[in-house]
Amino acid sequence: MKDEIIKKLYNILNLRENGGNWNVMLDEVLCFIMSFENENSPSYCRVYMKLSSCRYLDYKYFRSFIFDVIGELSRGGDNNELF
Repeated sequence: MKDEIIKKLYNILNLRENGGNWNVMLDEVLCFIMSFENENSPSYCRVYMKLSSCRYLDYKYFRSFIFDVIGELSRGGDNNELF
């Protein structure tokens, strides 16, 4: 599951850089994350809040937030368990 989200995040970066409709992909990722039951975990909150704020950021900060989330998802843990 983590790998799937990370791939979508890289796709979002690519779409934003090339002027594509990245907002739709961001909404898909946010909806996917909302489907998890661990919404009280600190990791869940950080990932969700950073991603939900991305649509309002300049590209420099947008890119930084996306890579922060990728780092959060890449750190340790079981690939099948998100948070």
